[in-house]
Amino acid sequence: MVENKAEEVESYKLVAYSSSAPFDLKLIPTQLDENDTRIHRPEGCVIYELGYAQKVLVFPFATVVFFNVPEFSHREYAKRLGIILSEDSRTREHSKDDFTIRIEQ
Repeated sequence: MVENKAEEVESYKLVAYSSSAPFDLKLIPTQLDENDTRIHRPEGCVIYELGYAQKVLVFPFATVVFFNVPEFSHREYAKRLGIILSEDSRTREHSKDDFTIRIEQ
């Protein structure tokens, strides 16, 4: 007898933006809102927990990664960090990469 088990799949979207100017990690808490987030400071980055499985990771080498954060929120957080997200390639001062992590059980 063969069991027909439905696979459970979790998907998480990561979007990374890199700009030309590095971040000063000491200034990050003043640039992002501390009231509605929990902040972690492992060595080499700052992590803001926005909610269950939603994080903003800021790295000193001018990269911010949105983990499972809706795209409509990216522009506001990036603006607070000094990155202006532009769709126009002639004025864009950042690069963007996105990935999806799928966990199948």
